[in-house]
Amino acid sequence: MRLTLQGHDERYLIETLALLFFPAAGFSDALDDGLFALSQLEGETAFTRITAQGKSCEAEDRRQEGEAPSAALARSFYRAGAALTGITPPWGTLTGIRPAKLVKHLLDGGLTPEQAAQQLERSCFTSKDKTLLCAQVLQGEQRALELLDRRAVSIYLGIPFCPSRCSYCSFVSHSVEKEGRFIPAYVEALLEEIHTLLPALCEAGIAVQTVYMGGGTPTTLSAQQLGSLLEAIGQYLDVGALSEFTVEAGRPDTITAEKLETILRCGAKRISVNTQTTDDDTLRRIGRTHSAQDFFDCYELARSLPFEVINVDLIAGLPGEPVESFCKSLCQVAQLRPENLTVHALSLKRAARLEYKDMERSRQGSNDIFSMLETTARVTREAGYSPYYLYRQRNTLGNLENVGYALPHTEGLYNVYIMGEYQSIVAMGAGGVSKVVGLPDGKIERVFHNKHFHEYIRDKEKLQRNTERLLSLLRQAQEAP
Repeated sequence: MRLTLQGHDERYLIETLALLFFPAAGFSDALDDGLFALSQLEGETAFTRITAQGKSCEAEDRRQEGEAPSAALARSFYRAGAALTGITPPWGTLTGIRPAKLVKHLLDGGLTPEQAAQQLERSCFTSKDKTLLCAQVLQGEQRALELLDRRAVSIYLGIPFCPSRCSYCSFVSHSVEKEGRFIPAYVEALLEEIHTLLPALCEAGIAVQTVYMGGGTPTTLSAQQLGSLLEAIGQYLDVGALSEFTVEAGRPDTITAEKLETILRCGAKRISVNTQTTDDDTLRRIGRTHSAQDFFDCYELARSLPFEVINVDLIAGLPGEPVESFCKSLCQVAQLRPENLTVHALSLKRAARLEYKDMERSRQGSNDIFSMLETTARVTREAGYSPYYLYRQRNTLGNLENVGYALPHTEGLYNVYIMGEYQSIVAMGAGGVSKVVGLPDGKIERVFHNKHFHEYIRDKEKLQRNTERLLSLLRQAQEAP
């Protein structure tokens, strides 16, 4: 898509909105895909013209009192895009990753969920269903907030390796086939960070409430490597006193009885077993090296062990997967009764994005994923699950959401605390982003590790600087009133 901006520089906003209607679009003046958009701001009036396949639609909107100009720009683009394509994204013009925070602000201001829905529908074209979903999520997270220790922190350990790279993947991960020889060096570097940072937290009197090991796929590591990392955690923390200890075991083709027993022995009682779909054709198409039966066998193995909570991930909108196949996967997983079920709307990574073909294909793709998530809401509700955390990623099909569902009293504390920014998160490992909350004036500060594991292993000086800055920020948060 070729974008022309006049009277403003909100390019990121306009690109994000364009993806609602043309999810496979790229943005470059050199593209010749038949897509053109003009976004203009003149005084209090925003104007948009979008052209696709020789057809054009125009729309304008006026800035309302107290609004930023970007709000009118967003509404005018949304109006034009919806008129041209027939797609009406249910989140309207909301593009942030934490829409529940906005709804919480409205509810805290005295509005009822119905009133909040009416206000967001007027100002952002958000559907009533999505606003009420946020209200349900806020209700679902209450148990986690009752247990929250705001002065404690949560720990994240990142394992950026997978047995193979899925075609849709938007996370920082590396296949064992290409990079597996570096796993021992990575484990050693992560152990070094654990042995540096955790005793410093203890010395500073900073308590740890939850620990989460994610990825990538942590069970790409051997049982011995997993054990060495988890045992290192236990050297400094009383894991039995943690509110929660989770290992995202991940793909069935990496999980063994020995690894699961190691995880349990080291004190983690929550795991994920993630298949994304139970359709074998889709699994092959997206590059997964396991079958649906492998998932069912692995789930049965995990269920035979004394884990307190098992989570299963599914993805709506996987390439080439029809609505019927997704719904079959959803029903099969719900029948297994995992304590937690997380359903993600597909997020397209830039490197894998398909080029735009036509409006009809975009419209059908949007309709399909809307249908998938509507079915998810119904099936989970009928099975006794409640939504308790919600977030969105950039480039998600239809600007839709990822939702965590839980059976009563099994909500994941870490998920709530990180998504709601209720507690500081200390992230270790390549690509880790620590986030310190509770600073004076309500500020939130982030500390970024090197994204690529090679740089994480080599750059000891940056790791040391990050550790010092993180500890300084955490002390400030501890001292804040």
